[in-house]
Amino acid sequence: ALVEGRELVVVAIVNPAPTDTSYSVGRFPSRTFVIADDDHKARIELVQPVADEDVSLRGDPDDAISRRRGIIRVRFDDFPNIPAYGTRTAFLRNLSVELFKAGADGKDDNGLTLATLNTDYTVRYKVSGHNNPVSATGAFSQLGFANNPAYATWAGVARKTSTTGLNYRLMAALPGEDTVPLQEQETDVLDPSTNVIPGGTIFYFESDPTRRRYTSIGDAISALTFTPVLDRPVPSGTSIKIVSLGGPEGPDSVTVELKYSLDTDILKLGNGFERLFEGDVIQIAGDETLYVLREDPTSVAIDANNRYSAQVWIEAHEVGGGLAKEQTGAVAVTTLITPTIDPEGKMQIAVPANSTRVDFSIEPNGMGDGAELAEYIRMRMIADNDYVILTPQDVLVTLADRDVVVGVKVETNAGLPDIQGSLKFTLSKPFAKSVTVPFNLASSIDSSPATSAEGASFETLPRSVTIPAGATEYFLRVLPVATGLPATMIVTLNGTEDYKIGGSPASGTNPSATMHINDVIGTVTIVATDAIAIEGPTSDTGLLTISVARLTNQSGDVPLRLSIGGTAAIGSRYEFFNPLTPTNTYAVTNGFLEGAVIPAGSNSVQIGVRPIDNSVAEGSGSIQVSVINQGTDYVIGTPSSAGLTVQDNEPTLQVSVVQHAVRPSTAGIFRFTYPGVPAGEPSDQAIVIKYTFTGAVLGTDFVAETTSTISANSPSRSVDLVINPTADGTATSLTVTIVSDTTYGSLSTARSATMTITAEPEVDPNDPADDKPTPGSMSSSSGGGCGLGSGLAALLALGMFALMSFRRRHG
Repeated sequence: ALVEGRELVVVAIVNPAPTDTSYSVGRFPSRTFVIADDDHKARIELVQPVADEDVSLRGDPDDAISRRRGIIRVRFDDFPNIPAYGTRTAFLRNLSVELFKAGADGKDDNGLTLATLNTDYTVRYKVSGHNNPVSATGAFSQLGFANNPAYATWAGVARKTSTTGLNYRLMAALPGEDTVPLQEQETDVLDPSTNVIPGGTIFYFESDPTRRRYTSIGDAISALTFTPVLDRPVPSGTSIKIVSLGGPEGPDSVTVELKYSLDTDILKLGNGFERLFEGDVIQIAGDETLYVLREDPTSVAIDANNRYSAQVWIEAHEVGGGLAKEQTGAVAVTTLITPTIDPEGKMQIAVPANSTRVDFSIEPNGMGDGAELAEYIRMRMIADNDYVILTPQDVLVTLADRDVVVGVKVETNAGLPDIQGSLKFTLSKPFAKSVTVPFNLASSIDSSPATSAEGASFETLPRSVTIPAGATEYFLRVLPVATGLPATMIVTLNGTEDYKIGGSPASGTNPSATMHINDVIGTVTIVATDAIAIEGPTSDTGLLTISVARLTNQSGDVPLRLSIGGTAAIGSRYEFFNPLTPTNTYAVTNGFLEGAVIPAGSNSVQIGVRPIDNSVAEGSGSIQVSVINQGTDYVIGTPSSAGLTVQDNEPTLQVSVVQHAVRPSTAGIFRFTYPGVPAGEPSDQAIVIKYTFTGAVLGTDFVAETTSTISANSPSRSVDLVINPTADGTATSLTVTIVSDTTYGSLSTARSATMTITAEPEVDPNDPADDKPTPGSMSSSSGGGCGLGSGLAALLALGMFALMSFRRRHG
């Protein structure tokens, strides 16, 4: 009954004596037999059953590092008669496990779709110690996983969760200590003759943002003793800042580098977010050797940020290993190691003698990159000679895929006696495969809340729907029972690892939906009889008509429930009124119109929409009115909603270029126009138009008015802005942009216009081509006098002009 691990028996044929020639040793002179040790039990457990590529432990949807991991644990237990760890024979166990390989169809023997290693997920592991330290009770996962209340505190102190194992820095000193080891100082630092820090030196640690002051005690060369004691760990390799050297008159802020020399079997660790335990395997940065904690750490301290510091005793994972004293500034981590996995999915993990478990981390590689449904990872233990395997022998982790949001809504209520209802299940995007959506159903008779209505007021429903591949919605019929009583049913979706539940505002879906099964008067529809309402002193109103197709023998009042939406604001742009008595208006509260009723004996009612006239340019606005049947005695037909438009009667301006400018004296013209206002009253007030100039500079490149006015009741509904270019301006373009105002709007596509400002072509007096007369023109000499040639030409031209004129008058 000793946990000693497997042992070997080797049977070998030895060489005969030199004088014995009766035989010789062949190619295979020996055989090895294993003596198995079955005094140790191994069990595989599922700690965190879901790995989720869409859930971040830090709450950041773009955080790929902390995807929620699945956690599998293999625990080693002793039989009752096994002695304590300290008295047993130490041995290194070999844990053998495998990841189940999917068949050709991608599924395992149970028909579950298996994820692909290194494509869909990665496996890493950590060797850990016991679970029940003296100072705390209960099991602790040192891999960390999301939002598990059982792991929120340690020894009554709130703590943070870790996602990649325990990470610690090597420390020069821990809280409560008063000595820090120093490296040998260079001779040009401090006192060259003694190379020491004198007693009474006041200093602080560079790593401490609060700059807490300490005073050295005695001269120090290799270790600095000081007062008061530390209240936080001091990292290896930090610096001290001298405030006063040897007394108040010393130099200020002399830096002394500290270097921590690692011990061969004792480490001081700090800044960790989890506890260390006996048997934990740690690794030092820059050292490939794995080290095992020989016992629980001592001198555990917790700082203000719930980070742990500890002094630990270690030994090499393999015999003969040891720390190098030169290692400094290192980081110690209970590292998550990537195992070697053969093509068959098998791996072997070496477990030290005093380690009691191996935690496997199943880490998703994706980040919500496809609607592919959940997949699975199956890990099973393989028989080994170091232990016996308890049941179960394998566990299953789900690799969740929650890229799709599933919601539900009541499309139509069911009605007694024979109006079918409909539930609409929606997907935010389609799956490549069909997906099953389970749900819970609660129902009750309205007059008897404790009585279920299923089977009495409506026929029994399934508890799930299957949405076909490629579809984004599914309708489930609800059939009333003709003899039933009014009732209410609530459908609540159940979440799975294939999707998230919630729905979307656009589709009106939610995680749950409530349907009413009432005695139905009939089917209600709504249309916009007049879909345009125009603002003005004598406004043009809009009109809605709501009708009911009554069932036989149903003639009572039909109280209507109407929801109001759209971009036009109720109360400032329009109001609802009763066309029969126009002074009576309908109130709208929380988005619902109140008091509308189809009277008994009638099959319809009309509701007017009256725009509210004001002097503010607001443009057109929309109104959407929808029939709602929640809590009503009718079902909704088609159409179930109607839209109207409220038109403004303030003008909408636009600007265009009528004529471009030519320097020095040809004016350019911009024209402001409004084609007209909506049918109704035109603007009867003068419109003062405001605008800005860009490009050419007012007063330098051109002269123009800074505002323009379209006169009241202008027949042309326009005004011109004249741009007079200056003779010496340089700019070649000018843009006018209409400035928004409450008295008018502006057409977005013609709110600006750009004019060119060009110069008249110059004539070169020395260019002979410019001195030649063209047909129908006269030319003068270039010398500036009236020579014989030019005078003669002028007389001839004058005579020809007179002759042509005479012929026109008398011909």
